[in-house]
Amino acid sequence: MTTDTNCFLSNAEREAVIELRHAMHREPELSNAEWKTQERIRGMLQRFGINGAKVFHKTGLYVDIEGTASGPKRSIAVRGDIDALPIREMREDHSGQLLGINGHIRPQHDIPIAISSLIAGI
Repeated sequence: MTTDTNCFLSNAEREAVIELRHAMHREPELSNAEWKTQERIRGMLQRFGINGAKVFHKTGLYVDIEGTASGPKRSIAVRGDIDALPIREMREDHSGQLLGINGHIRPQHDIPIAISSLIAGI
C-alpha cells in the first residue's frame, strides 16, 4: 500500500515525527515535568543534524538555526507546547502510562510539537 505524501520529508524524518507524537501520547508529562519529552525532542533534532538545542524554563528547548540563503538575514519563531493536560481519557488506547497519569495530550499539544520539530528539520 502506498500513501501520497509531500516531498519535504524523508521516510526516516516522517517516521521520527510520528514516533514522537505517539510517545507523547504513551507517556504524557505534566507542565514543568517534561523531562522525557525534552530528551526525545533533543534526540530527534540531533538525529537529523540539528545540534545546540538550549534549555529554556527548565524543560523547554530552543534552537537557533541559521539559514544559508543569500540576502538579508531573517528570523522566524516556531513554538509548540509539550505538557500534557490532566484530563481523564475515556478511551483506554490513549491513556497515559507515566506516573499514573490518566489522561492524554490534547491535540493542541502533540501536533504542534510534532510540526515544530518537523519545521526545525526542513
